Amino acid sequence: MAGAVSLANFPLNPVSTTGPIESRHIVIYCGSPIDRNVRVETHDGKTIPSADGQKTPFSDAGDRDRIKQNFSVESNTTVTTAGGAPQAGDRRLGQNGWDYSGTLGGLEAALQKAEDAIKNSAHPEREQFILYVGDHGIIGTLGKNPAPPQKSTPNSRSQLAPAFQSFASNDPAVYFMEQDLNNVPGFLLFLETPDQTAGLAIPNFQPGGLAFQPGQLALVLNAAARSMARYSASE
Repeated sequence: MAGAVSLANFPLNPVSTTGPIESRHIVIYCGSPIDRNVRVETHDGKTIPSADGQKTPFSDAGDRDRIKQNFSVESNTTVTTAGGAPQAGDRRLGQNGWDYSGTLGGLEAALQKAEDAIKNSAHPEREQFILYVGDHGIIGTLGKNPAPPQKSTPNSRSQLAPAFQSFASNDPAVYFMEQDLNNVPGFLLFLETPDQTAGLAIPNFQPGGLAFQPGQLALVLNAAARSMARYSASE
């Protein structure tokens, strides 16, 4: 982790028994990996999701594999990954190329592996730890007790959360969001697509198309028993 060190000054010296870095331990975490095209815009070198942006391919598994490949020839270097759904027998373990799952338990196990290696080193001060975190970390927040999915019927209203905890006015995240004039606040609502073969098919759904047409799905935010905002499905 770089901490207050700028990326330009973060040392990536080759691992050496005589150099400043004797061993390197990398943990890659991405709670809910994606592999799809996302509409984004680029501002000052930063990629920002935007409904008006160009569709760009993103693959967390691809990023994971590139990082592993880049360090594959380095001696005394470990790359441990945590992401995606857990195995049925052990929620800490991952699948589809991930060493550990994207759950809180999986992330803890990946970090513990790096911690043990550093503690057991004869020169822990010469051990380097790098944590790479993708921005898709939803599964990790569910931890070991994921909430059961909710089913809704057509033309109905379903409560997603009885209380939504917003940022405090003095939260550091609020300050940094305010520094970017192009930052557009938004909400992420995850809806699992029904199994098209199990009698739960979405009417007129086409593979690769939109599950909902504009106006078919709406997210309503209420405060003090009043409707404060309403967002409708759109591309």
